[in-house]
Amino acid sequence: MSAKNRYLELFKLTKAYPNRFGEEVPVVKDFDLILKRGELVSLIGHSGCGKSTVLTMVAGLNSITSGGIVLDGHEVSGPGPDRSVVFQAPCLLDWMTALQNVKLGVDRCYPHASHSERFQICEYYLSAVGLGDYLDKYPRELSGGMQQRVGIARAVALKPKLLLLDEPFGRLDSLTRLELQEVILNLIEREKLTSLLITHDVDEALFMSDQVCMMTNGPNAKVGSMVKIPHPKPRDRQEFINDKDYFGLRAKLVRFLSEQEKLKLAPNAVI
Repeated sequence: MSAKNRYLELFKLTKAYPNRFGEEVPVVKDFDLILKRGELVSLIGHSGCGKSTVLTMVAGLNSITSGGIVLDGHEVSGPGPDRSVVFQAPCLLDWMTALQNVKLGVDRCYPHASHSERFQICEYYLSAVGLGDYLDKYPRELSGGMQQRVGIARAVALKPKLLLLDEPFGRLDSLTRLELQEVILNLIEREKLTSLLITHDVDEALFMSDQVCMMTNGPNAKVGSMVKIPHPKPRDRQEFINDKDYFGLRAKLVRFLSEQEKLKLAPNAVI
């Protein structure tokens, strides 16, 4: 694979924690994954398999035991503005308005821009997520879905090389979840972002992703299988669901998760 197709590369990525006897136990071991520029790859697997561990290592928020991460030709070491994270909880500052919450990161990433230019950046991305009329609202005045929209605007306004999505819809009702899937996909398409999505939702993974990475159970979790989604983007949800290949792809993901569940429940399972 050529270098241009290795925009994000995780190679033999391992994270181990000491047990009560002081022995290092790998949660994730020899995890290999490659993302092309502009691609969205989702990670699915059972709770505790290490999905968020992988994401926090890529974000630079969690140290690496061994292996490496290369983004756009540069090895990742520690957090940086080239990677933005949207967490399950929006984590907004209560005493700041929606605009001020977004501007906090914009001020750091665009120190040489004028006040007017930074305001325009914040206004643009808040409008892009549907909050153009809510710039001066505080988090307490916004619904959960609207707060998450602020979190999305805050992450994308930094123009990161990589957008990391850690179950960003996990606390939302189903209708809001579907709306925000579209919001993020539209932003990713507009900004040509490369993205890594953590989700437990098989249908969400299929609809949003270019590829789905299925993780084995932990400890020693690794890539179990990869599924490429052949349907071009942007996708119409109804057409996608009604496509003749959809249920075959869905069955493949569900079958893998079911097999991992059986391994987890087996009394003498070796993982």
